[in-house]
Amino acid sequence: MPTLERVESFIAVVEAGRYVEAIRDFYHDDATMQENQQPPRVGREGLMAHEERVLKGYPMVRTLPVETFFVYGDHVAIRWRFEFENAEGRRSALDEMALQRWRGDRIAEERFYYDPAQHGTAKTAANKRLLQDVFDELAKGNRKPFVECLAPDVRWTLTGTTPWSQTYAGKESVLADFLGPIFEQFATRYTNTASRMTAEGDYVVVECRGGVTTRDGQPYNNEYCWVCRIEGGKVKELTEYMDSALAISALRAAPRPSQ
Repeated sequence: MPTLERVESFIAVVEAGRYVEAIRDFYHDDATMQENQQPPRVGREGLMAHEERVLKGYPMVRTLPVETFFVYGDHVAIRWRFEFENAEGRRSALDEMALQRWRGDRIAEERFYYDPAQHGTAKTAANKRLLQDVFDELAKGNRKPFVECLAPDVRWTLTGTTPWSQTYAGKESVLADFLGPIFEQFATRYTNTASRMTAEGDYVVVECRGGVTTRDGQPYNNEYCWVCRIEGGKVKELTEYMDSALAISALRAAPRPSQ
């Protein structure tokens, strides 16, 4: 059973932000860690590796001072409160209860209980804000933030039966094989304005309208629906629906890239 001083030492290390060190110094080799009803993670090395992966997504993680904890024999309960800031500067918070079973002076089992909506609400808001910022710039004709928000391994699927309809795998292919040949046909600066945006978890759905004139002098003001999956502040998947008849009539088909 842990002493009160041992538990207080553990809390102090976590409060100091030394999260991986806390696992290394206070957990057994075969320790398990579980979140709500999810399957437990097993083994200290795996727990440390998981913690490192999570921390990479958040340049800033802060533990608020612990105000409530209990020690009863081998069992310890701690209320943790964390604040996070991701690479885009977006903040979120987590309030959770940890129930631990200690074996001697180290943790053998730990289970976290929290409202998943804390993650979902913060994630949803952050993902929606990401695309709101992107479309604020697209509406002004600035495509740079949009290009920057595409993940290196993004998959962009254009539905329908147009000459461009297929899945473009990777940012390089999206730019070189799809967007590049199309934008070469534009004579004026392209704008795209969002009329409606709906977000839930990893997904953001955008209804939008483009505006541009082609080199042939034709207006090309297509309407789109983009279904975007966001991961780590980047667009990982995008499924595009549009007026394919307008695209076929206004644009010249580019050669299909080799698959």
